[in-house]
Amino acid sequence: MKKQKPIYVETFIRSNRDMVWDYTQDSEKHEQWDLRFSHIKYLPRPDESVPQRFLYQTNIGFGLVIKEECTSKRWPVCSCGS
Repeated sequence: MKKQKPIYVETFIRSNRDMVWDYTQDSEKHEQWDLRFSHIKYLPRPDESVPQRFLYQTNIGFGLVIKEECTSKRWPVCSCGS
């Protein structure tokens, strides 16, 4: 099976870094502005030293759903799809 290349997404956001960080760390806020995802669930972690894990869901229509578990390595990178 051929290894798939990860998806890389980059965009320009007119805001300061602290506000963007705040909106990416709160799943309800994140779902409101990041339209790539229909649902984002922050998974529990034992302490702050462990990278945050997320469960992303995208409803693409006709009952089809894509789910991906991701881990944030460092701000602002998420290692989805790798």
